[in-house]
Amino acid sequence: MSRQEQAYHSAVCLAGLVREDGSFLYRYDSRSGEPKGGYNILRHAGAIWALLDTFRDTRDERLLSGAQR
Repeated sequence: MSRQEQAYHSAVCLAGLVREDGSFLYRYDSRSGEPKGGYNILRHAGAIWALLDTFRDTRDERLLSGAQR
């Protein structure tokens, strides 16, 4: 898989982690599936930038929708 394909698939995965309220599910307990705390605004901004950067190249609406949420 090329780096471009890896970046694209990673961005699609990231877009799927955006909740309805616009927050990201960054951490969870793998045993229970429950979300863990520890939100970080800088990480949030970087994730949105990555979604929009990849959207610019792919025009995949899932990425734009995730960034807009």
